[in-house]
Amino acid sequence: MTEKTIRNFSAFGVVFTFVLGTLLHFVYDWFPSPLSRVVGAFNESTWEHLKLLVFPMLLFTIVEYIGYGREICGFFPIKIFSVLLGMFVIVASFYTYTGVVGSNYLICDIAVFLLGILASYWFAYEKLKKNLLLANEFSCTLKKPDGFFSHPAVSFLSFLLLVSLIVCFIYFSYHAPNLPLFMPPEGH
Repeated sequence: MTEKTIRNFSAFGVVFTFVLGTLLHFVYDWFPSPLSRVVGAFNESTWEHLKLLVFPMLLFTIVEYIGYGREICGFFPIKIFSVLLGMFVIVASFYTYTGVVGSNYLICDIAVFLLGILASYWFAYEKLKKNLLLANEFSCTLKKPDGFFSHPAVSFLSFLLLVSLIVCFIYFSYHAPNLPLFMPPEGH
């Protein structure tokens, strides 16, 4: 396995996540069901749009793991933290631009979504590439210089974060709090 493999998977992952995320935007309208409500956006809130990043990335993470991820220490923690980074970028970018402009625009919303995807895959690519290079010199132990993502506590924490995130998506799909993140922007 090479750095080129990671780069190619990452590039395909960006496209896969963008296309599937775009389709998930409409899946609840096309096929209303409890499952489509959980994995797709059923309203125009920022929270619902985070699903468009999270679920395609998690699905593609399985593809990556089969393709090359088994060979890289800390693969799953890196991917989970990259998903969280993408979520942060989407939320921060959306509220920053709408706060400055005073409204939201479809083309800007799409750009924010793409920015979140790119940030996620860039972070994962850089960390996975680094851990690949280190894997050639060190075993998957805490003794290697960049063992943060390989540390058992980080693996456990990332697993808890993932489970918590999925539980939140399920719960808030039916019981959204009365907070701006969970409400559609005005005019929708």
